Amino acid sequence: MGISGKCDFEDTCCIYGEQNIIDKYDVFVGDHTIIPLKIETPKDLVAYYPYLTTMISYNGARGTIYLTNRSYIDQEEEEWLSRRLKDLVGYYKKCKRKQEPFDKDKALEMVTLFPHNPEKYQTELVNRVVEEGEKATIHGLHDSMHERMRKEWCELMIECGWEDYQAKKWVYGWERYFLDGARKVGDIT
Repeated sequence: MGISGKCDFEDTCCIYGEQNIIDKYDVFVGDHTIIPLKIETPKDLVAYYPYLTTMISYNGARGTIYLTNRSYIDQEEEEWLSRRLKDLVGYYKKCKRKQEPFDKDKALEMVTLFPHNPEKYQTELVNRVVEEGEKATIHGLHDSMHERMRKEWCELMIECGWEDYQAKKWVYGWERYFLDGARKVGDIT
């Protein structure tokens, strides 16, 4: 299985062959894209490795591959964090309804297996619910599992010829790469 742990574009490249995809397939990102990606070398393919392949077709002369509009790493992390937030907001509403205080320790137990050693994002998520209640968001939060996947992807891109800064900007996004400049992007914290 590929970087994402799912049957992703990396697996598609292994199954069909990178050069075969470069020579015989048009690759599109997202459902409604009409312009294919410009793919000339394997270096161009690696940027999309953790994207899920949604459709492949071939008519004997030219093929088409459609990928999701974002990497599975980003999709799964968002779903994971959103579920944790939903659980916490549910607990927050329950406390509010019963007019009981919001117990941060109990809330932390809801989002981690190790409440005495929580990850930074877990503590931050609980704090956001305490401060913002139902308006709390997951914006800017990242968990260590998905950060490790991003780091692996970034390292693979660099191995395939991407410049360090280009790979980090691609994997971590413009916002994190430029706005989080104070800390090293790509380091697991």
